[in-house]
Amino acid sequence: AKVIVASGFDQTEIIADSAIEHPDVKYVFIDGGIYTLPNVASLTFKEEESGFMAGYALVKEGYKTLGFVGGGNGVNPSVNRYEYGYIQGITEAAKELDTKINLRRAYYDGFVGSEKLTNDCKDWYRDGIEIIFSCGGTMVDSVKEACESFTDKYLVGVDCDQSYLSSRVVTSAFKDIKTAVIWGLNQIYDNKFSTITQKTVNLGFIELATGLPTESWRFKNFTIDEYKLEIGKVTKNQLKIDTDYIHMLIDTKYINII
Repeated sequence: AKVIVASGFDQTEIIADSAIEHPDVKYVFIDGGIYTLPNVASLTFKEEESGFMAGYALVKEGYKTLGFVGGGNGVNPSVNRYEYGYIQGITEAAKELDTKINLRRAYYDGFVGSEKLTNDCKDWYRDGIEIIFSCGGTMVDSVKEACESFTDKYLVGVDCDQSYLSSRVVTSAFKDIKTAVIWGLNQIYDNKFSTITQKTVNLGFIELATGLPTESWRFKNFTIDEYKLEIGKVTKNQLKIDTDYIHMLIDTKYINII
């Protein structure tokens, strides 16, 4: 092989070992980070952009009481970026509508579904949460099970278009692996590979690598045109999405943590 493409941060160790052993092979590592080797390009995503659009769209759609469950016990950067973007999107839409949104948030150790998560989400839905953003692997299975125990509750998927899982999936905050692969391969075949190695490369709205899937659009009030207009504000630097989730700010004028 002249080029190897791998996706997923859990492959970090084996990709690093392989790249050291085969210095003439070019590696495109998607959604992971190896920044010390000249033959590895690590492509990550601006998850905060997808999270922002999910939160913004839900509030514009008319949801008032939202939830967020994340994996990685609150220390996974990707999940944290999704959540901080989500909070900022909720805030931006709430400002525009001059309303206040209720938000409940919680983190769990792993990235898999569990009986505890299912029961917790059922409790949330009973308490009035209308929709939950499930952010972490197969955690979505538990959120889906809880959601489908009721007739009027919904969820948001993550990473890819998860509308196939259930009609209750209103949208998904995605990062487009296909787009990232094509973008990375183009750098190789355009002889620009050395410009993207040993550095952080984050793909986002501009590369069409983040956002919400429009092919499975299930919003009734929030339109695709409105969605594209909001993305345009970000790409034209008319609207800034903060990335500093370590010092996350929550505007309590527009968000009530419940």
